[in-house]
Amino acid sequence: LGGEQMARNNLLDVVRCLAIGLMVVFHLVFDLAYFYDYNLEYQQGFWDFWRRTCVSLFLIASGWTATLVNFSWRRILKLLGASALISLATYIILPTNYVRFGILHLLVSANLVYYIGLQRFNARQLLSLAALSYLAYWLVQPRQLLLADNTWLWLDLTSASYQAVDHYPLWPWLSLFLLGCALGKSYPQFKVQYFEKLPTFITQTSRQSLTIYLVHQIVLMGLLSS
Repeated sequence: LGGEQMARNNLLDVVRCLAIGLMVVFHLVFDLAYFYDYNLEYQQGFWDFWRRTCVSLFLIASGWTATLVNFSWRRILKLLGASALISLATYIILPTNYVRFGILHLLVSANLVYYIGLQRFNARQLLSLAALSYLAYWLVQPRQLLLADNTWLWLDLTSASYQAVDHYPLWPWLSLFLLGCALGKSYPQFKVQYFEKLPTFITQTSRQSLTIYLVHQIVLMGLLSS
């Protein structure tokens, strides 16, 4: 998710635009199943793979972007405010399943981890850390370690009663963000010659990805209820 001012990278613009498209389609499927009882299984199989692909593209693009822009508290506070808005809105609509640590909370945390602790790491170190982090998650299987409360939900350590319509903990999803950082460190000037002149729709979608994320569900629900 972006919107930040930066030297444009046409590949990242295409990836962000694709991720936005995948996200809108998935949330349409989610809305139909969750609110309108359509027989669409979004938590496993094809649609779950679709969701994971969408999130992976966002995180890799966001990690790559982090290596191309200077640290900005304004950008961090913007994401933090947006994540708080999502939590508040979902709490009002779905008080038992509201978003405690969703994709925007993850992006805030991942950016802070990178800028504060990992910015000086080279591509090989970042890639190694991403692989080790994911391997550790696979070995520990934190979702099986049910706790008494949800203090550590950002590490995917939750209670048995924990529910949320959107949950993307820092562990293991940070691994994909760090993969993006490693790619950014390896190919800071990489562009795709076939995308030299992108349609305005793609560049504008990429630049306004955060705004689209915040409003697209309102538009979808309005269309579905009309």
